[in-house]
Amino acid sequence: MAISDFFVSYWYLIFGGIGGGFYTFFYFWKRSKKMQMVMDRIMLKIPVFGELVRKATIARWSRTLATMFAAGVPLVEAFDSVAGAAGNAVYYEATKKIQREVSTGNSLTVAMQNTEVFPSMVLQMVAIGEEAGSLDSMLSKGRRLL
Repeated sequence: MAISDFFVSYWYLIFGGIGGGFYTFFYFWKRSKKMQMVMDRIMLKIPVFGELVRKATIARWSRTLATMFAAGVPLVEAFDSVAGAAGNAVYYEATKKIQREVSTGNSLTVAMQNTEVFPSMVLQMVAIGEEAGSLDSMLSKGRRLL
């Protein structure tokens, strides 16, 4: 009974504490790189919703890279914009790793395989696009197939 009376008497403190806790959580989620990485990894592992987030992220990544490449931006420089456009810390780090590997001479397909975050269909489309010399059109098609 005493707990019930406490909740009735101090409801505003309880809701204020819960609201403040959510605010603090989201504040640190957006401001801390480590927290972003942890939360984005969790988001990608959630059953059903995680796959949706993964597909949306890869589609955004592919669209941005295709646009930048079609505009004539060098591939290594395009990855700076692509990393930020991904909207996911896991794919941001993967894109930076791809950028480092491509700048040292690896092919895009091999660099993407080394990150282990892209599905095989996307890797196959990039490989075909690289061989055919039409990477931008293959990336544009790939985002529609996801």
